[in-house]
Amino acid sequence: GVVWLAPLLPGLAAERVLVCGGGQAALTALLTTLARCGDTVLAERVTYPGFRAAAAQLGLRVEGVAMDGDGLLPDALEQAIALHQPRALYTVPTIHNPTTATMPPARRAAVAAVLRRNALPVIEDDAYGALPPAPLAPLAALVPELVWYLATLSKSLLPGLRIAYLVAPDAARAARAGMALRATAQMAPPLSAAIATRWVRDGTAQAILQAVRAESAARQDLARRLLPPGSVDAHPQGHHLWLRLSAPWTAAAFAGEVRRSGLAVVPESAFATGTPDGRALRLSLGAAPDRDTLHAALTRIATTLSRDADALAEIV
Repeated sequence: GVVWLAPLLPGLAAERVLVCGGGQAALTALLTTLARCGDTVLAERVTYPGFRAAAAQLGLRVEGVAMDGDGLLPDALEQAIALHQPRALYTVPTIHNPTTATMPPARRAAVAAVLRRNALPVIEDDAYGALPPAPLAPLAALVPELVWYLATLSKSLLPGLRIAYLVAPDAARAARAGMALRATAQMAPPLSAAIATRWVRDGTAQAILQAVRAESAARQDLARRLLPPGSVDAHPQGHHLWLRLSAPWTAAAFAGEVRRSGLAVVPESAFATGTPDGRALRLSLGAAPDRDTLHAALTRIATTLSRDADALAEIV
């Protein structure tokens, strides 16, 4: 884990790193150490559904924080902390799920300053952090005393490798989190952990990562060519798009229409911590088995987007 994370967290001590059976198991166990039933935790106004599910299972309230194209807004975060007295913040600073936003260095520094002033613990979900060829310093490098850093291999290498590395602020807190992990998941699958270790040591992991980056970039290029200009937010190495709809489409109507042609998209409501705007969806580019299949799917989506109000009235 230390070797894999070295490009993002150089000089990391092994005593701070826990090997986990996937990011979701680590996230659930970590929430049990930071909050109790009835407590409030913060997240971006739209956030990873797995976090929402874990928080709901534990009886936690999730309050959304406003964001823009660069991620969390520092002033909004400061206000939310004062208003809700949260126990922690959950955030995805790099290739945010679902909006694809990546916090630039200045925004990360501003957010880190807010966190330090308020001594607020942070869960930094860096599922996609290894994908950019020139990764940005994570929040864990800026405020290490507050940040629990989570990096899964399932997004950067392959989905079937259910191994994640959880970095605690210090060795003592790593030990406490380790107890929660054992209570919820016993241990990381030993065979998967052994495969991950061998691949990191012998260079296989880096080779796979390079291939994933190249395939993601090719699929993003395909989406840019097929979808209407200005309709999506994306990251060049990201696995998904954030599609913004214009009238007359709503997310629910659009999702229902493309489902009739055999496609699945995820409307904004699945990610919202409050009342969604209802005009955005996440499109996954990784589910298609090859680029030809993806080309056909994106063409159907582009055709559906071009329908006018009269056509929409007929289907609803």
